[in-house]
Amino acid sequence: MLTLRLSVIRSTEPAMEYLRSVLREYEADQRLKVDLLTQEWPTAWSDLIRITTHGIGPDVSVVGTTWIAALAAMQALRPFEPSEIEPLGGPAAFLGSIWQAGCAHSRVWAIPWLADTRVILYWRSAL
Repeated sequence: MLTLRLSVIRSTEPAMEYLRSVLREYEADQRLKVDLLTQEWPTAWSDLIRITTHGIGPDVSVVGTTWIAALAAMQALRPFEPSEIEPLGGPAAFLGSIWQAGCAHSRVWAIPWLADTRVILYWRSAL
């Protein structure tokens, strides 16, 4: 049986459980096994550098958007071909700013994994 190695950076437990359930469905549909490797934010960058240096690691990894350009420069990423992007709905299927984070030098190096909203609340009088 074919095995796909996927590394993700740990999220909340409900989000991780949801991911595991989606992966179980994917395994059944695709008739393959997914080895889920979980990284922690404090060590994820050094883990990826070690993987890049040794050339041994997961088949697919979730990486921080600010890391994409550096990983592409190290030739640690393979650019996506248009034929691989179109079945996903093309760039228009994603938030523009998140899509652009995965692009450099007219190439697509990363497909968005998720987007979240951050809100900062403050007391004007306290500032």
